[in-house]
Amino acid sequence: MRTLRGRYVRAALGARNGFAAAAPAALAGVVAVALAAGSGCSRPLPEEGSAAANLYVERCSTGCHRPHQPGSMTVAMWQLQFERMQPVIARAGRPPLTAGERAEILAYLERNAEGRGQAGR
Repeated sequence: MRTLRGRYVRAALGARNGFAAAAPAALAGVVAVALAAGSGCSRPLPEEGSAAANLYVERCSTGCHRPHQPGSMTVAMWQLQFERMQPVIARAGRPPLTAGERAEILAYLERNAEGRGQAGR
């Protein structure tokens, strides 16, 4: 997702001509989008306080980013994102997820993905 955000920011700010060429209106739009995206993270996670939710927060967000709402992606998107993050965890010098952690976190995300569970509530 970081890559997509970067593309949107560069496009909105006119990256071809440099960031200095950005119009104030475009910059205001980027700030508004960033604030709107960040505000969704302030809602409590589904199954808050459960072992699965706590494990997700501990292993997938501590020190890197806020936990994403499970309902922000579909099951297929979570499966792709989950696999994409494994090398990122390794590059960050964090221990790899155990088989049990992988299964529990992915099951939690899939249970609460867009169109399932508590998503959108």
